[in-house]
Order: sequence, then structure tokens, then C-alpha cells
Amino acid sequence: MIKFVAVNKHYINKDQTKVLALSDINLEVKKGEIFGIIGTSGAGKSTLLHMINKLAIPDSGEVWLNDKLVNNLTGNNLKAARQETAMIFQHFNLLESYTVYENIIFPLRINKHLKNFSKSQLANLINPILELTGLTNLVNNYPSQLSGGQKQRVGIARSLVNKPNVLLCDECTSALDPQTTDSILNLLKKINKDLNVTILLITHEMQVVKSICTNVAVMSHGKIVEQGDVLNLFAHGKHDITKKLLATSLKDKLPNIILQNLSNQNFSDNKNDKDIFPLIQLVFINKSASEPILSQIMREHNVNFNILQGEIQTIKDIIVGRMIIQLEANQIQFKNIEDSFNAKNIEVEILGFGPKIYGVYE
Repeated sequence: MIKFVAVNKHYINKDQTKVLALSDINLEVKKGEIFGIIGTSGAGKSTLLHMINKLAIPDSGEVWLNDKLVNNLTGNNLKAARQETAMIFQHFNLLESYTVYENIIFPLRINKHLKNFSKSQLANLINPILELTGLTNLVNNYPSQLSGGQKQRVGIARSLVNKPNVLLCDECTSALDPQTTDSILNLLKKINKDLNVTILLITHEMQVVKSICTNVAVMSHGKIVEQGDVLNLFAHGKHDITKKLLATSLKDKLPNIILQNLSNQNFSDNKNDKDIFPLIQLVFINKSASEPILSQIMREHNVNFNILQGEIQTIKDIIVGRMIIQLEANQIQFKNIEDSFNAKNIEVEILGFGPKIYGVYE
């Protein structure tokens, strides 16, 4: 469906210096999936997206769309390929002097296809789109009369007029509040399911990826640093940028008073280190997220612990739990505890070592 093979891209600044945009990008998006590209600003996400319809051209490498090499497309072939894709933007780009209906049919007007439709044919095309996007009762309204979520629905409806098989979403929920974001993501999932439209979505919000995507690639400084299915990324993300993005999806953050006292000091037999204990993160998936495994294992090894942070999320209908705790354990005890967790498919990661944190212990 969409494929990048060893793609590189530089831009030239005003001072004639080269700026890296994409470096050795290898990526494949399969037909019918919702694929996320996530990264902070300047990571190269938009440049990658724009190459799919040749709004940006690689310095080297290949970009494929529906078994066609985009690099080589020109003229009518490029125009046809672009009509197979549609873009949804962060800013809705609606024509303020046009009604909702006029905005939606605008692609037909600029491509001179409108004259090919009778009134009944146009109704047969547009009415299902209006129903799908929930805009049936708003066709005569102007953009100034719409909420942000309604404006984005108009943008989505407009993108469906040419019956694309690919939707390219460029930060399409960034300007929306959380509740409206959820409604737009649910609409995109419905479009993907009902119309079998492949969706490539770029975002800096991990919550968006978690809610809608099947697979995801993490970008940093023009490179893909990690990619895979969403559940695996949330449960086992390894790269530093992935961990930072994951941290933004947690409802709570460890207090600075705890973070500033963490060190990389390892377990030691030195008596002076007896009050330095590990802070660990546990990742529970599905059944293990709802069972009292933590208490069972700690009782089994006779080790005290303090829960510092925890939450349960649902990712693609799979329950994922995260918990950060401090163990009053030496190196041998920790190794035995780690083995017990691993035996139950619970991932353990040491975040650092610090003095005992007083709180509620089990």
C-alpha cells in the first residue's frame, strides 16, 4: 500500500547549509490498517507524509503508493495518484464564504468533476458522507457557525468526496479538546472499518496513537528510532524518545523530590549503601493487570515495597497496567523477585536507585 525504501531528504537553509529532514527511512503501511507516526516537533513527520503524494521529493530512496513508484509520477499519473489519497489537517482550511455543503463538494469543483454529476448522482455520493460524518443537519451552515469538532468533520467529509483509499492525517486532532478528539478518532476508526480506507496519521500525542493505531513508528531527528505494533511499543518501548512520549500519556508524574534523588548507583554490599533501594517500573498485560500478583510475589519473598505511581490503560481492547514501586531489597532479593515477575510475563525495569521513600506499604 505505502512503502518507503531507504529514503533520505535534506533541506537547504537560507545560509545554504543542509538540514537533515529524513535519514534512511524504511517503512511499510499495509492496506486497511491505521498506522501512526509519532515524534516531537521537527522529527520529520510532516516531510515523510508529504512524500506520499509528492508534495516533497526524496534526495534518494523510493516511495511507493499502491504499487506505483511515486518518485517517477508526473502529469496525469501524479494527479490520479493524488486523488487516491486525501489529507486532513490540524487547521481545517475551510472556505469561510462557503456553506458546509459547498465546502464538502469543493474538490469536485476544482477537479472539474462536478459537471459530470446530475443532482441525484451528487445526492447519492454526498448524503452517505453527510450521514457518516454527522453533518446532515448542518449542510447550510457556514464555518463561523461551527465548533472545532464540526469543522474537522467537514474537513473529513471533504476528504472522502473523491473516494480515496488512503487518508493522510497531519496532526488532525491537535487543535481539539480531549472529548472532541475522542469523537474524531472514533469517526476515523469507523471510516477505516466501513470504507476500508488505509489511514496514516502523524501526531505528537501518545494518547492518539494508543486510541486508534494498529502499528506505530517513532521518529526523532529525521530517523525512525523504533517501530512495531502499538501494544508492544507501550509495553516494551526501549528508545529514550519513546519513553519520554510514553511518559506524557501517564496521568501522574513522579514528584521532583523523588526524581532529583535518583541515581544510577547499583546494588552494593557496602554497609553505607544499605538505605539505597531500587525504583522499578512494572508492566502488566491483560489478565496480570487485574490480579493481585504484586502482593503475592512480595509476600513470597518477604520484601516491603512502596507504590509511587500506577495506572491501567486500554490499548486496542487489551488492558495494560503500569506501576512504579520502590523495593526494600538487596541484589539477591531483587533478582529472585525479577525472576518471579518474568515467569508471569511481567516486564521489570530499574529506573534508578534512591533513599527509602516513606509512604503506604503493603
